[in-house]
Amino acid sequence: MHLGVTVLLTACAELTLRVTPSAELPDSVAPFGNGLVMSSLNRPRTRASALWTARALLTLNACAGMSLLIGCAVLWRSAPEPEVSGWLFTAMIAPILAGTALTVASAVRDRRAPAH
Repeated sequence: MHLGVTVLLTACAELTLRVTPSAELPDSVAPFGNGLVMSSLNRPRTRASALWTARALLTLNACAGMSLLIGCAVLWRSAPEPEVSGWLFTAMIAPILAGTALTVASAVRDRRAPAH
């Protein structure tokens, strides 16, 4: 499962870095009005914000891996008791929430950045 998530998020990060940022597009690229086309393309504003987003996606992948690692450690433990402690859900969801918050913060930061 994590291999699939890694491939998907790595591909998204790579594509984010390959897209031409909106600040580098010429004004003549939008035949139907610059605002409409620019917002529908959902491009990063600058190369720096594309890099921030790519890093956030890769961090989200690492957080998902950490969450799975915690779950596997509990699942494959050598203790004979079948009970799972109550902290497991919190320990597994916390890294994913942290990675998601970083990714959302990166997107919000890009949208609030001044247009060039």
